[in-house]
Amino acid sequence: MLAFRTVAEMPVRACAADSTIRDVSDLLLAVPDLLTASFPESGVASGEPVATRLRFGAAQPVAGGWRGGIAHALGLAGLRFKPVAALVAAAAGAPVDAHCLLATPLHWQAGTDRLYVPQDPIQRLDAAESAGLAASFGAVFGADSSLRLLPVPDGGFLLWGLECEDVVCAEPWELPGQDLHAAMPTGPGAAPLRRLMSEIEMWLHEHPLNQDRERRGQRSVSTLWLWGAGELRSAAITGAAAGGPAASEAAGMGRNEPLRVIAEDPGVLALARLAGAIRADAITGEAPTVLVTSARAFAARWAAEASAALVDGRIERLTVMSRDRAVQVTRGDRWRLWRPQRSAHQALS
Repeated sequence: MLAFRTVAEMPVRACAADSTIRDVSDLLLAVPDLLTASFPESGVASGEPVATRLRFGAAQPVAGGWRGGIAHALGLAGLRFKPVAALVAAAAGAPVDAHCLLATPLHWQAGTDRLYVPQDPIQRLDAAESAGLAASFGAVFGADSSLRLLPVPDGGFLLWGLECEDVVCAEPWELPGQDLHAAMPTGPGAAPLRRLMSEIEMWLHEHPLNQDRERRGQRSVSTLWLWGAGELRSAAITGAAAGGPAASEAAGMGRNEPLRVIAEDPGVLALARLAGAIRADAITGEAPTVLVTSARAFAARWAAEASAALVDGRIERLTVMSRDRAVQVTRGDRWRLWRPQRSAHQALS
């Protein structure tokens, strides 16, 4: 179990003075794809600049993966292993059952011999688009079945009515660069899920929503990617959330106040709602902050900014988390000279 304690330090060059990181007590950077992403050649295997190498100790395991680590930091350790779709449903006040799925609007592209998922494939619909698509889905798929699609506040949809036991579904952040067919759900119960996703693809091919989006120069919605299945009892959520943000000190983020969360991941935003955390757009102020970002953005920006902010004293402690492990550093750890300097990617690996 990860306890948010110091394990490393980073002697680095300061980055540009216009960094958006200002006076944060604790900063947790969750980079789900850091260990699997491909980076352009930059002199460092992970794509990070040399200036961001840290004196990392051993990586620590994170129960429940990177989302579980965020749940723990938010004072919701009891929800670390709960399915993402069930968390989103609970946070939205919607029904929660074992056949609840997330349906994420996704765009893909045709290659010479395959369909592949580009960078930034998730399409964010406005409220009118979401409501219209849900109504259209109900008219086409709900008339002769129990399928039901509901827009959720932070984007995307929840889907009910499909048997989805014994299924392994890739998460949207895992998809960029993959062959679409290789990424489809697998497992003994995957056939109905794959069949419905194919039917949704055909339904959306010439849907008025996509015609409107293309006229506006926006990417089309190729399908609704179904994932995040599982069961979560409402009583379990109520009990876990009862501690609220005051539990964050026990989780190690160091403050008895609501954390700030900067994310687009539906599961993380659901956890933030359940914990009473503040959804923010910038890393500023003394409140502990959780930022969920991509490996590309981490390598291009956040690794350097966070490193410089730590050295300058604008943050006290930094945690970098990916998949099921994490590494940490504080300003005082710069005296641990016996530790080699490594990038976050190298330390987590």
